[in-house]
Amino acid sequence: RRAVEAAATGGHPCPWDTELFEGEPVVIGVDEMADGLRMAAGHAGVGVAVLRPVLSVHGDAAACLSLWCETPAKLEVPGVSVVIDRAMQAITLAFQVEHGRDGLRRLATRDPLTGLWNRQAFFGQLRAANVQRGCTVACIDIDGFADVNARFGHGVGDEVLLETANRLCEAMRPGDVIARVSADEYAILCPDVHTEDAASAIAERITAVAEQPFTTAGTGTQLSLSVGIAVGDQSKNGVALFGLAEQAMLETKATAHGSWMFV
Repeated sequence: RRAVEAAATGGHPCPWDTELFEGEPVVIGVDEMADGLRMAAGHAGVGVAVLRPVLSVHGDAAACLSLWCETPAKLEVPGVSVVIDRAMQAITLAFQVEHGRDGLRRLATRDPLTGLWNRQAFFGQLRAANVQRGCTVACIDIDGFADVNARFGHGVGDEVLLETANRLCEAMRPGDVIARVSADEYAILCPDVHTEDAASAIAERITAVAEQPFTTAGTGTQLSLSVGIAVGDQSKNGVALFGLAEQAMLETKATAHGSWMFV
């Protein structure tokens, strides 16, 4: 949208904004163009610009086919409208194909409930992690989650899983990779965290996620998280770090719910 406006008006508010972005074609006279563009159009012998919005799969204007000609009458030349229509169809089809690819990529890499990375995608990130620069992997399990499902039902359990995912996303840094790797188990890859002090701060941040009760389906459920932490070095790859972090998490879960442990 901003690109189309800038192209025709030099970034100034445009009088045809509403029509164009509601899907209506617009004819712009030279007098309506920005100063620099009007001068260039005059030198090129262009009298009008015709903008045809291209709609996305959601029905909003996502792009614009711009036609420049001497007069609107030039558009009435036999065959021109056919070419324009085919160009519009090709652009629309390209949007549809890309939208389909995005959907397939999301299905292949994202957990359908939480929207986090899934296990397969997370392991791909682990394999690509630059361990030499230092990184930390955290493995997290929700304590007592099976009791939530048994007491309140799987619908409430799903709400707890989603709320946990949202809280983890709020607690972590923008560059951290957060995934749901099994039913109630999450994992986080933290790039450029290579000291125990920095990893400890991350572990504290993660366990604090469950300090507030989970208010789902009108119930206040107090849960805790068991966390395992593995700090990388040159002798371990990302996948090995995950295995160590998961081992530490299981040991924590067996001995001290709601806490964390280094491997």
